[in-house]
Amino acid sequence: KTHASLNVGPDMALSVIGKGGAGVKAIEEEFAVHVNVNQSSGQVTVRAESEEALQAAVAHIREQTGMDKPQVEVAYDRSKADRVLPMVFGRGGASLRKL
Repeated sequence: KTHASLNVGPDMALSVIGKGGAGVKAIEEEFAVHVNVNQSSGQVTVRAESEEALQAAVAHIREQTGMDKPQVEVAYDRSKADRVLPMVFGRGGASLRKL
């Protein structure tokens, strides 16, 4: 037997479980695997007899939960804000008072 664990997060755990466990049952039947979902932590464990079934089920769960999409990180460049904010506020907030 082989197994894999992935963390989909508590919010996405419900989508894996499905109404009344229907999502887990569908995955188990389609891929011939056993799925265990910890709803509070979002941890999903998949067990399978074959590596192929395991990989197919994990790929399905990743797609279903959006984990297959690249993550976008937004970075805030504080150095620009430090230069621009004094111009916006003005000396002692003078620019803001004019507004």
